[in-house]
Amino acid sequence: MSFDSKTKSTLETPLPGTRIKVIDGNRNILEADRLGLICIERDFSMFAQGYLDIRNSTALMKLNFEIDNRSNKTRCWLITSEIGYYTEKGSLCFYGQFRSPLRDINCLIDRFQIETCLLDYPLITEGFAMATGSGKYAALVSLKLKECFLSPELIQQITNHIKEHNRGILNILVFVKRSLPKSNTGQFIDYFVIKEIQNMINIRRKF
Repeated sequence: MSFDSKTKSTLETPLPGTRIKVIDGNRNILEADRLGLICIERDFSMFAQGYLDIRNSTALMKLNFEIDNRSNKTRCWLITSEIGYYTEKGSLCFYGQFRSPLRDINCLIDRFQIETCLLDYPLITEGFAMATGSGKYAALVSLKLKECFLSPELIQQITNHIKEHNRGILNILVFVKRSLPKSNTGQFIDYFVIKEIQNMINIRRKF
């Protein structure tokens, strides 16, 4: 999954003695242009003095401890709530915030991949993917309809494009003629439109 770094915020150089990595939900380090959670590593005493309250057990549960054999000091990785990715040139780009449990990060990344696939189609202005609970996703799509007509043939063409490039999506696509608020994660999509998708998913489950 690639991103245009011009539309994202590039982070500053990390503080001395700090390392940064980007991980997925299984805590694997990701390659360039792969979206994931940003983690920072420092000597534990530095975290205790500034970044976190060592009495906070919730914060401590999110740490991975490592021993740096060169200095014989305990260093730790702090899993932040920030989402980002490294570019091919090594720049770290900030994408947004993620406040759900770590185990849900893979679900979020899958959504980003599907939404990126949607936006790759030239007639689509906005796309929103929704998990259905079956490992598949439904999609809400807003089209550029000023210069084209939303015919059944066009809908089928777009559907084929989406399913060809991403097998993680159900045959549930809701097309709307109005522009959706600009949001890559679809956080501000109208409540009733989301409920419509949920109802379609529930109906599908009954058969």
